[in-house]
Amino acid sequence: MGHAARLLGHRADVRKYDALALRIKKSFNRRFVNPKSGRVANNSQCALSCALYQGLLDDHVKPAVMRQLVKAVARAGGHIDTGILGAKYLLNTLLDNGRAEVAYCIVNQKDQPGWGWWFSQGATTLWEGWDGGGTHNHIMFGDISAWFYESLAGIRPDPVVPGFKKIVIKPAIVGDLTWVKAGHISPYGKIVSGWKLDGKTLTLNVEIPPNTTAMVYLPAKDEASVTESGVPAAKSNGVKSRGMEGACVVYEIDSGAFVFTSTLK
Repeated sequence: MGHAARLLGHRADVRKYDALALRIKKSFNRRFVNPKSGRVANNSQCALSCALYQGLLDDHVKPAVMRQLVKAVARAGGHIDTGILGAKYLLNTLLDNGRAEVAYCIVNQKDQPGWGWWFSQGATTLWEGWDGGGTHNHIMFGDISAWFYESLAGIRPDPVVPGFKKIVIKPAIVGDLTWVKAGHISPYGKIVSGWKLDGKTLTLNVEIPPNTTAMVYLPAKDEASVTESGVPAAKSNGVKSRGMEGACVVYEIDSGAFVFTSTLK
């Protein structure tokens, strides 16, 4: 059950709904999941991404399901092949499981179906249908807007401390993009994340509002290549190194404005 319920001391509710969640998970896996192949239900993009997004799978099954999901996208020619619920599951699941580049490919398709198709047709708003039918100001496939902030700009709330008291900055450097800039008005003030790629040099500008902190995940070949405002990042005021995590150097930073520069692999 949620972290908030535990903090509030609702122990009976925690036990009740934790047990219910476990029964649902076990029933779902018995009925719909092949743990060896990673197939889920009809093996559609929606079924596969929903199981991952909703936390219905055991850890040892997730890699196989992710492989099936990437194959399902490939079978669709790199296009989205879901309804409105699956549109949310698909992009976020790919992001959360380290395949943001596949999500970006889906988003950037220039023919139907896809958001890139709308853009190529002159759309400046979200449409109701992929073919342009219905209204031209509709939220049907609108979770893409949040995905831009969370994936490309990398502005995310800390799931353990929601509400942006603690912030995560984890931009996805994908595709042919050379720059991204976004801002979000949180309860504590404006959060800004903007990056620019020049060859293998990445510059990340971050603004963190007062009375908050942030964890910054900066893609880099190693920590020695990272500076903040021209000095080694680990020695900069308000910056604490938390070491490497995958292909990123992780820093905990205080409120304020920071300019990180790194060299990519």
